[in-house]
Amino acid sequence: MLSHTPKLLVSSLLLASSFSLGLLAEEHSADYFIQPLQCKQVTFSPDSSKIAYLRPFSNEAEGYWGVFSEELDGEGKSGWLPAGKGDDVDTYSWIDGEHIVFQNWSSSHGTQQASVGTFGKTNTPAKEIHVGSFTIFNGAQNQPYFYARSDDAEGTSIVQYSPTEEIAKVYTVAKPGSVDNIICDNTGTVRLVNGKNTSEQQVWLYRASPNAAWEQLPLQGYTGILGFTADNQKLIVATAMNTETQGLYLYDPSSKSFETPLLTDKVADLNTAQLICDKSTGDVLGVNYQSLFPKTQWFVQDMADVQKVIDQNIPQSINRVIEADLSKQRFLIESISDHRPASYFILDLTQGKLEERLNAAPWVNPDEMASMSVVQFANRDGMKLFGYFTKATKKASDGPNPTILYVKDQLWQRSYFWGWDPMVQYLANHGYNVFMVCHRSTPGMGWRISGGQGDMEMVAVDLEDATRWAIEKGLAAEGQIGIMGESLNAFAAAYNAAKHPELYSCAIVSNGVYDLAKYADAGKGFSGNVTNAYRQKKGASFKAYLESISPVNLELSVPFHVSHGCKQAQGDEFQAADLIRRVKKSKSPVQTYESVYWKMGSWSGEQGIEYYDSIMKFLDSYLPVK
Repeated sequence: MLSHTPKLLVSSLLLASSFSLGLLAEEHSADYFIQPLQCKQVTFSPDSSKIAYLRPFSNEAEGYWGVFSEELDGEGKSGWLPAGKGDDVDTYSWIDGEHIVFQNWSSSHGTQQASVGTFGKTNTPAKEIHVGSFTIFNGAQNQPYFYARSDDAEGTSIVQYSPTEEIAKVYTVAKPGSVDNIICDNTGTVRLVNGKNTSEQQVWLYRASPNAAWEQLPLQGYTGILGFTADNQKLIVATAMNTETQGLYLYDPSSKSFETPLLTDKVADLNTAQLICDKSTGDVLGVNYQSLFPKTQWFVQDMADVQKVIDQNIPQSINRVIEADLSKQRFLIESISDHRPASYFILDLTQGKLEERLNAAPWVNPDEMASMSVVQFANRDGMKLFGYFTKATKKASDGPNPTILYVKDQLWQRSYFWGWDPMVQYLANHGYNVFMVCHRSTPGMGWRISGGQGDMEMVAVDLEDATRWAIEKGLAAEGQIGIMGESLNAFAAAYNAAKHPELYSCAIVSNGVYDLAKYADAGKGFSGNVTNAYRQKKGASFKAYLESISPVNLELSVPFHVSHGCKQAQGDEFQAADLIRRVKKSKSPVQTYESVYWKMGSWSGEQGIEYYDSIMKFLDSYLPVK
């Protein structure tokens, strides 16, 4: 039980009590919106005496993102460089209260590497412990070791490491099998493995005890397991249970049966939910997850009372407890808003104190940012979909503000949520409304569709319906709409621009797939999902059908902005080149942008400024704010 939940008086730390409703006359340059965030991936140390986070270095010659840590009740600080200067840290994990392991791409080795840093050694190279394919797992909490996925000649293995060396291999699958994730019980033992077997089928493997044999659980591929109950006997599972409502259920692996749901939500992405646990007992206190808005569901009244204290003292935000210390008296809080990137607070009930420790973007003025509203609508099949509509902060002087229909990243990853988004705010600041749609292949929607996860034409239908609905409701003006898509969603943007030039004045696409037949043959990324979806839909003639709906084979009668350069995207320079040729053949204007520094679908540094400015120059020409 919590000893007390005092009402805190921290007016000096309060965010702006209300955001300005006035429209801005001044536009910000691109660098205002795409400066590297000052922190991300913030966590307590196992004993909650320190926090760690990723932060960009001020000098890019040292590295882009590095790992930093600081004491909560003292002056001690640490920051670790990758072993090779100029390398970028991807993620990290606490091993114990004094060591952090992190992974990065090593330019000197030409592959990934893992290093361990010791607290108190500021801005010094960490000790390299592994070179080669490597992924850190955050499964072993409060233990003097960690787990990672590593590839070698035997296959893909889960390996247990100490701060200095490899301890043992826990599980190995022969290639082409893979390991995507692990889940440890409350003793720090790997008891669940998620991945693909040698037949490349998605599976969950479970063992009843540390020495028991592995067995495959009869769970569907889209089912997510979040963790164990405190007694290590049952699992907390996210699944739709063959219904239109996804829920969190208790699951008994010994009887292979589900029990009463802990919560249900019709528009939630519960597979990515995060449990909040009592570190001393393993009890599940609550869960953070994404619905229409970010949500927290508490399972104990004590924590619901703490939530009230937090929300009273940090208004105009959605506040989520990320971690609680062993005594449940100190809490790490992530504060989210549509008007600013995240801030991180420490709530200490023993001192009656709430302190902002980290601000991801202190230069952002919340009063100048646009508000993001949730909208819901039905598509032509009667399925209720949802999305986010952001109104421009600059009023057009002659007529309505133009609108950008924006679909980000992959089909099977929910890549936008309620909250601050740099591209959305940049467009809104320059006079554009922005409409982001969660179509049927978005988690929270896509899990309802049996066999349709690769149907990109179905996605395009949802975007068309969303556009017509926005016009009908007066949110967007006919003839004043552009469509913008990235990666696999770039197909839907290009396809809709080709099929409905009466709806869209221009199209902006990046790192996209535009020739589905060529993509199906490539055998990369999610091409298998696309192939299977259309084979089920069209049978043996699916290849010819893919060619018939590919934008590279359609008349493209609106202006296009085409960008590419991300080596890790689904689309490549050849797909981009094919689309550019098709636009030119259609005698439509086309502008291009290419950069080899596009990493993981987003621009950074000077390349980011160039990319944003390139988009605005295009819009000024073909969809201007008048």
